Amino acid sequence: MSVNQDFSLRLALTISRFIVECRLLTANRYIRAAMTNNEFIHYFVTAHLDVKAGKPHQQPMPDYEKTENRWLALHGLGKFETFRYLYSECRSVDDFHQWLQDTRGADAIAEAARLFNGVPTAETELLAQPILSPEQWQHWQEQGYLQISGLVPLNIVNG
Repeated sequence: MSVNQDFSLRLALTISRFIVECRLLTANRYIRAAMTNNEFIHYFVTAHLDVKAGKPHQQPMPDYEKTENRWLALHGLGKFETFRYLYSECRSVDDFHQWLQDTRGADAIAEAARLFNGVPTAETELLAQPILSPEQWQHWQEQGYLQISGLVPLNIVNG
């Protein structure tokens, strides 16, 4: 086996392992948030309004910071703009809903809520589809590698 063929084979195996492991993480396991979008908004706003009012902190939910970051990212909101509104102008959960509506728009909010709530999308459905045949999957489990023909163009292999 030439150096190019050996490199190509290693590259192909690495790419294959990466693809398979990524799919294994997502296949048939679409992760749902611990609470719905509306429940999280209520929790999020109430917690910040309590801090603003000098009230004792609520008992944080597990992985609150990750959930908060995910929620902000899905809604396309930065922490600075969101916290500026919460701590300077917001008086209630209803105020926050109105600000969110004015800032992001109904369609963007609906899409972010759908994603946050774990409702499958075309992309997540695609990720959940198996990419290996049962024989390939068995070989992967038993041998730890796959042979995938045509993954690397022959001109690179024969280089």
